[in-house]
Amino acid sequence: MSNLEPAKQPREQSQAQHVEPVRRVTPRVDIFENDQEYLLFADVPGVSAETLRVEFEPPELVLEGDRKVGNGPTVRYTRAFQLDERIDPEAITAELKHGVLRVKLAKSKATQARRIQVRSAA
Repeated sequence: MSNLEPAKQPREQSQAQHVEPVRRVTPRVDIFENDQEYLLFADVPGVSAETLRVEFEPPELVLEGDRKVGNGPTVRYTRAFQLDERIDPEAITAELKHGVLRVKLAKSKATQARRIQVRSAA
């Protein structure tokens, strides 16, 4: 899919303070397309909506969420995609349910397929 290209991993923010160990994981993602939108499903088990970040700063869509397991290191799920102008940035929605993040990426009206009526010539 030309407008859902994997991007480089998000930049790490430097901190001068003590840094808690973080184990980075690239979540498994499935992407489906229909006439109106792309649907992106990312597996992020154990991540809560409060620790999940879905951000679109053109041209990049970033998915990032943390899961803390006991006293072990924090697990950070992170994935980024390059989007193009065919996506309507105002119509992006995200929902988390049972460890699966669902992101709807609506296509802009100009790029949606439409049926053209054919008239019969007399």
